[in-house]
Amino acid sequence: MAIFSYRAFGTVLSSELALPDLRETAETGVERGPKPLRFSIRAEEPGGPIQTMGRDVVHADITVVSARHDRGFSLIYSDTGRFDIVDGGTTIEWTMPPGPSEPLLEAVRADLIGRVCAMALHAQGIECLHASAVSFGGAGVAIVAPKGWGKSTLAAALCAEGALLVSDDTLPISLEGGVSILPGVPHVRLRHDSAAHVFEAAAPDSDGERKIVFNDFPDESGAVALEAIYLLSPVTADTATVTRERVPEIIATLALVEHSKLGALLTGDEAATVFSRLADVVRQVPVYHLMIPRDLKTLPEAARTLFAWHNASD
Repeated sequence: MAIFSYRAFGTVLSSELALPDLRETAETGVERGPKPLRFSIRAEEPGGPIQTMGRDVVHADITVVSARHDRGFSLIYSDTGRFDIVDGGTTIEWTMPPGPSEPLLEAVRADLIGRVCAMALHAQGIECLHASAVSFGGAGVAIVAPKGWGKSTLAAALCAEGALLVSDDTLPISLEGGVSILPGVPHVRLRHDSAAHVFEAAAPDSDGERKIVFNDFPDESGAVALEAIYLLSPVTADTATVTRERVPEIIATLALVEHSKLGALLTGDEAATVFSRLADVVRQVPVYHLMIPRDLKTLPEAARTLFAWHNASD
């Protein structure tokens, strides 16, 4: 079976399944950052008892359940099945059903580079936020918000003005030697109206519903020191300026926990670990409410404002 190798989440991910959303690499490992990840496919589920931890909704009627066992963790999806995260978070094993269809494999790819890799990184001591991030001359900035609030749009606008993309949707944060963010998925997905404002022209989509993928941004290849975290707080469109307000540490920590990529999947001791790690992040990195008008026309001003705050020139 062919083995593909990709640069992802600050390390190298080798996979028995092609992952076109990631950048291929000839590297076999990294000097700093997470240990290399390996994704393999097997025909049968392993035996042995498992202990259920939590449950979350992926979308619509698709759910995922988390569990732990003597080998590590498992994520069990109602559509794609069971992923086991073992060997200290370095090995991911997926049990493939007989005759998998291409739509199922597409769902597997999405699960893998989303919650599954986030769980592997958690096992290695790295937490992932549901966030986008860019860098300004080596200074990393994270944009945190619920789905549909515009974090990918703002990240794309910043990249259009000269920032480098670090990651979209899944953002790993490392506490090794200070707080840094790791490059994850090297593209952004935008709604048609957002794409039309960020770029002069956007390719039409056949059904008008699916998001447009932009994957030609210059992106970071290694860890970037995290300088600030912004909690996106849209305000009414008649507010003309983009402003920020520092968030107290305990409120900031709770907000980051709320936006953990693994969310309700980690309970008990694992939830306490997430809280402790993110509290450590907040002690070292300022967290702000970013008040930005709910008007796509203000994106250029927002980009200029963030460039100025971080002493970068656009």
